[in-house]
Amino acid sequence: MGTNEKYEGMYADNDVAKDIALPTVQARKNYDDRQILNRLGQLGPLGLIHLWTEKLSILLDTSQIQDWYNGGFQSAPAWYQKRSYLFQKLTLITYAAATITLWLLLISRLVKWRPDLRQHQEVITFLAVMIALAYLAFHTILWETEPRYGQIILPLLLFITNALPQGQAVTEKKVHLRIYRRFWLQASLVGSSAAIFLIFSQHIQLDDNVVAAQQSQLSTQYKAKPTAIAPGTTLSEKIKLNKSADYIDVQVHANSTVTANLVDNQGNEVSRLTYSDGDYTSKEKIQPGSYRLVLTNQSSQNQLVDVVQTYNYQLSPYPLAINGTEYKDASLIFNVLLTEKR
Repeated sequence: MGTNEKYEGMYADNDVAKDIALPTVQARKNYDDRQILNRLGQLGPLGLIHLWTEKLSILLDTSQIQDWYNGGFQSAPAWYQKRSYLFQKLTLITYAAATITLWLLLISRLVKWRPDLRQHQEVITFLAVMIALAYLAFHTILWETEPRYGQIILPLLLFITNALPQGQAVTEKKVHLRIYRRFWLQASLVGSSAAIFLIFSQHIQLDDNVVAAQQSQLSTQYKAKPTAIAPGTTLSEKIKLNKSADYIDVQVHANSTVTANLVDNQGNEVSRLTYSDGDYTSKEKIQPGSYRLVLTNQSSQNQLVDVVQTYNYQLSPYPLAINGTEYKDASLIFNVLLTEKR
């Protein structure tokens, strides 16, 4: 995946699907070796440098911070959802400004630094710098890259920035002047970074507002097994919407046929979901309130449904019911969104 130019060196579903379809580890290794050599040949030296540059920029990108590691249950309170797009922009701008400022500060100190490896503290700082550079090089040159991967070294960057010398010692009379200048320099850096990113953020597409969701599931390469439900079986799960929504999707399974509905507390159908490439979806307007997602196998054969079940870990606040029997550590995989931007 790290050499897949089409995916800019990021996670590639096609590569994963082809790999896991092969019968043995050795077969996968042989296939991967051939693919890597073929792609390196197609890229050439200039193409490879361009790909590495793209991968490094992706690794350091923080514009999608609110999408990272949030596949679990989500249901923000109504007061937040009313202002979610404002909060998205504020989070995006402030975090990006802080990240840019940190990197500028770190680079400025590294340029002036002349390490004395006879000093124990300098050796530790030098080692930390090497680890950070090695990590960036690993994801840039060898491995796949993702924006969230770059944040793993954030604590290390903070350590390095504070461990690096800040300049020559000053007399006591100049301390206040130095603090004053440093404050305004850092304030200017933060302000400039925020202003620059605010301009560019006008072109960034904000995410849909997640009203309620449960997306926890195993990655494709772990080959999660779907649940076979017998004819006449009904699965249902309660969901609570704190804001109106206009899009629902429930991940069922490719080529499975079930009846999927959203019903109210009295069992009345509010929306009927239709099949689309393994998911059942609806684009009807739904008002805030409590509902149930209901899947029923009305066919004469077993149907496969993607159900996530753990051991002693509750994925969502309401249990999954199968023919009325509740399983508190099981859940459907679903999204309820407000796609209308306000």
